[in-house]
Amino acid sequence: MNSETIRKRTLVLIFVAIAMLLLFFLLLWRPQMARLDELDKKIVQEEERYKVAKSTLERLKEVKKKAAAAEVELVKITKQMPPEPKLPEFIEEVQDMANDAGVEFIMIRPGKPEKPEKPGETNQVSEYNEMQIEASARGSYVAIIDFLRRIEKAPRALKVTKIEVKLSDKKPYPDLDLNMTVSAFTMEGSKQAVSPSQVKSASIKN
Repeated sequence: MNSETIRKRTLVLIFVAIAMLLLFFLLLWRPQMARLDELDKKIVQEEERYKVAKSTLERLKEVKKKAAAAEVELVKITKQMPPEPKLPEFIEEVQDMANDAGVEFIMIRPGKPEKPEKPGETNQVSEYNEMQIEASARGSYVAIIDFLRRIEKAPRALKVTKIEVKLSDKKPYPDLDLNMTVSAFTMEGSKQAVSPSQVKSASIKN
């Protein structure tokens, strides 16, 4: 076999090898690389979707926390300023405070809910109603102070607008007579006058 024949066979082998490499690249390598690129794109898309889902979940958790806090605050405000006067419950609460303080609760006279004008704003009314309540009680100085502190810390929002304390004309010292005016508040209370039956229910049971 001469050198020319060997050179030709070598060239043929080289061409065959190159052709096989081209076929491998076109039929196997290139499609696989295309699939890998597609998988990379899908991975990136899934990572983005995961980030969005995680962010949405965090926002939902935050919203739930805020909603729970808002609900607790709403319940607290509703207790302080209910939508209705709820006089029987209010009278019972005041009677319990008087009993706990050792004060003899004598009389309570609720008024009707009114919308007070905003200070400094003519013809501008508040978003809440205010109900003036007159009450009287009898007890020692210490018991009366205890009773007033309980009024101040009551679950319902109350404001003492007038206090008059004097020596009792019914019982000897150290008993004192307490006359006071208290404001209770409602968020959406009507302006209906208190019915006679409600006033009658304010009678104190000793």
